[in-house]
Amino acid sequence: METVVAINQRHGALLLRLCCLVFFFAMTHPVSAASTTTVPVHDQAAVRTSIENVFSDTPAMVAVAKCESNFRQFTDAGNVFRGGYNNQMIGVFQFYKSVHSTAALALGFDIAALDGNIGYAKHVYDTQGITPWNASKTCWEAELAKNSAPNVDTNATRERLLKQIALLQQLIALLQKQLALQAQLH
Repeated sequence: METVVAINQRHGALLLRLCCLVFFFAMTHPVSAASTTTVPVHDQAAVRTSIENVFSDTPAMVAVAKCESNFRQFTDAGNVFRGGYNNQMIGVFQFYKSVHSTAALALGFDIAALDGNIGYAKHVYDTQGITPWNASKTCWEAELAKNSAPNVDTNATRERLLKQIALLQQLIALLQKQLALQAQLH
C-alpha cells in the first residue's frame, strides 16, 4: 500500500513538472501556422516595425532582415518572397525552405507567413546567434555601422566646443586670480 502511494506521489510530481514544461513551451513558442499579423502584405515599413518590435534589443537582426529581403515577406503579387540559390530561400529572413520548413513547423512556425518567419528567426537567433546569416554579414555589418553612426553637424559641434573652451579659459583665469589673492594673504 505504501509503495503504491509513493508511486502515485512520484507520478503526480512528474505530471505536474510535465504540465509546467508544456505551459512554458506554449508560452514561449506561439503557434503561427496561420499568420495573425495585421501587417499589409506589401508594406515594408510595417514589416520593419514588426521586426523592430520582436528584436527591440537586437538591432543586428533588423539589419539582417534589411539585407536579406529589404523587409519583404511577400512580392507585389502577394506570393512569398523568394531569393537565394534557385529561389529556395523564403520570406523576410530568407530561410532555406527545404532545410528549415520542417523544423520551424515542429516549433509552431510557418516560415511562409510573416509571423512564422519572424518567430522562427527569433528562435534561430536565440539558439544559434547571428551566425546563420553570415552569408550577408558584409551587408548587415555595414547597415549597423550606418545606423549607429552619430548624426553630427560638424559646424554646430565646432561652435559648441569653442564656446566650452572659452568658458574653461575664463574659469582658469578666475582660479589663477583666486590663487594669487590667497598667496598675497598668506
